[in-house]
Amino acid sequence: MSFYCKSKEKVERDVDEIADFLSKWSWISEHSNVEFFSANKCECIPKDWISSLLSSTVQELQFMAKGLINEEWPDSLKNFIKDCQRLSLNRNPCIGMEERVKERKFNSFLTRNMNVKKQHEVLRMGTLVNGLKEKMGCEWMVDIGAGEGYISHFLCKEYSLNIVAIESNAFIASKGEKRVKMIDGLIESKSNVPSSEEKCVKFLNFSLSHDNYPFLQSKLNELMNSSGKEKEIKFGSIGLHTCGNLALMNIDAFLHSEANCLINIGCCYHSKIDEKGMTGLKDQVPAVSDYLKRSSLKLHSNSMKTATQAPQQYVNLSAEDNMVTGRNLAFRAVLESTLQKNLKTGTFRVKKIKDEYFSDFSSYLEQVEKNFCVRDESGRKWIKDEGKLKGLIVDMKKSYEENEPKFKLLTAFLAFQMTISSVYETLILLDRYLYLKQHEGAEVALFPLFDSSISPRNVALVSTKGKTKTELKETIYSLL
Repeated sequence: MSFYCKSKEKVERDVDEIADFLSKWSWISEHSNVEFFSANKCECIPKDWISSLLSSTVQELQFMAKGLINEEWPDSLKNFIKDCQRLSLNRNPCIGMEERVKERKFNSFLTRNMNVKKQHEVLRMGTLVNGLKEKMGCEWMVDIGAGEGYISHFLCKEYSLNIVAIESNAFIASKGEKRVKMIDGLIESKSNVPSSEEKCVKFLNFSLSHDNYPFLQSKLNELMNSSGKEKEIKFGSIGLHTCGNLALMNIDAFLHSEANCLINIGCCYHSKIDEKGMTGLKDQVPAVSDYLKRSSLKLHSNSMKTATQAPQQYVNLSAEDNMVTGRNLAFRAVLESTLQKNLKTGTFRVKKIKDEYFSDFSSYLEQVEKNFCVRDESGRKWIKDEGKLKGLIVDMKKSYEENEPKFKLLTAFLAFQMTISSVYETLILLDRYLYLKQHEGAEVALFPLFDSSISPRNVALVSTKGKTKTELKETIYSLL
């Protein structure tokens, strides 16, 4: 699949094929990779795959995730890899967008304190937003989940756009306002030209929810009509890596507001945002479109977590880094298998252990003891408890000896998850596509915007109101 803009019926056929495929291979995503031994996932791997997997190099297993196949592997394994590639959205960004970004000379002050990943995202998202704004005649753009306003401020200063930056965390919104003032001051001092007040970023501390869209629209009307004159304001909505269900709220806000266009790039599909902040999803996760809700396929929290993997970064690992990753995962999986047998899930955690302590299992266990935490009496805080593991060390060493021959299969299991991850993400995005198509007048397109080796969640969902599918296609093609 390349640039994706299809009729509702064709999307439904794609969803059916993906759902059938994922149902067949659901054992790959039912558990996290650290549960490989505790969930006995070895028994799920097809028997005719085992010898091929054990005789394959670590790099051969790693390169499954980019569709490379050893011709001596069983046909069913080769077909699994081919189907993962075929059923996934294209992840290679358009050359035209890259050329637009390279041709334009951006103000370096606007990307101040941004890491390489954030700069990559902001420059490309900014180029897309500006192009769509011109095609749709937007006077304002609303940035939902704006954080400190990186993309908001960039759009305002680089492309002379008025922006409402919506952020639910008051402290982060305040930091964003200070950052805008600081950078504007630097630009003024450098150019000796006062900053224009004509275009601005207006921060709005607001917690978006599925039941307050009318209130949001009234707040936007106040901010965008600051002149006091009643007039129709054309605006669009954007969200750059909106976490979990914030992406769905961004979509709903677009559908239930006067916005005429939407650009959303989601992330953290396995999380949700509510009044308590961001937490992980548990158990079954409902679909959003009516069509996928009727499917026999049921998504679970681990399915959503599988969709957040970074296969391109995984295949780019050096041979040495891949070996380190495999060893670290194996030690953690051995630990998990022992802890799950003896302790209640959710009552313990192990703080991050540095790679240097993964040289051998004994060194690793010493660090586990030092970094093992349990919940305090209130159940809200984690406190260190080195003594909790004393009686389990012998069991852990025994588990290591029993499971060491299966370490290569764990490496293969990680490769399976990386290989199938893009199919899960494709299903999530097509579910959102169909949800938008349930609403009259909404047209939708999906396409890769970022380099997935830099920014793994790289597919942009674009929707418009009042344009035909053909018009939307022409609009997007002109921007890419």
